[in-house]
Amino acid sequence: FFLMIRRPPRSTQSRSSAASDVYKRQEQHKTFTQKLQTAQQKRVEREQFNIKLESGEIKQIPRRKRRIYDRPKHDTDLTNYEAWISFDRKIVKLSDHGMPVAAKLIVPPRLVRHVFGDGANPSRNKQATREYDFEDSNLNLFLVYDYKATTNWWGDNKDDITYESQDEVEPRKRIQKHPTVEEFWESDEPYQFRINCEDYSELQKLSLIHI
Repeated sequence: FFLMIRRPPRSTQSRSSAASDVYKRQEQHKTFTQKLQTAQQKRVEREQFNIKLESGEIKQIPRRKRRIYDRPKHDTDLTNYEAWISFDRKIVKLSDHGMPVAAKLIVPPRLVRHVFGDGANPSRNKQATREYDFEDSNLNLFLVYDYKATTNWWGDNKDDITYESQDEVEPRKRIQKHPTVEEFWESDEPYQFRINCEDYSELQKLSLIHI
């Protein structure tokens, strides 16, 4: 018979594991010390700032005025400013949400179609039915389009009974009836058209010149 005697586990770690543990503790202590020193420094700076503020040496600036704007403030002066439909230059969007919605233009769809024509097919926005590209005198590009407004996105409407029997349903959860593409573009009710644009484009002037 062979008798296997298992060796008891070591109570002390090997030299390599003990050294690694010491190194880890040193790193944790170093990180904690740095954070503590940073917090103490900020506390001293805050106390000094409060002392100067109470003594009147400095004045408190409102938070809104302390903001750093990444784009220039837009004025509403339309002198020498023009915008027109662009057919040769267009905004490049890699996806439907490739650019943020910079603003929304509230205008009846019928008026948009009457002034600017039928527009282009939605090649950059699957949720839209028409797209309009604009260019202004600063050579900035704009893209105006509708968003999930017709049955082209939501599908065909259901029977009238479905929409009438929703008294017990919360208003925000009720099924809405959407117009067809033809009905939408013949409507005189204002609608929020979405606008994509390049950085530093003057949105206010574009909105004013088209209202």
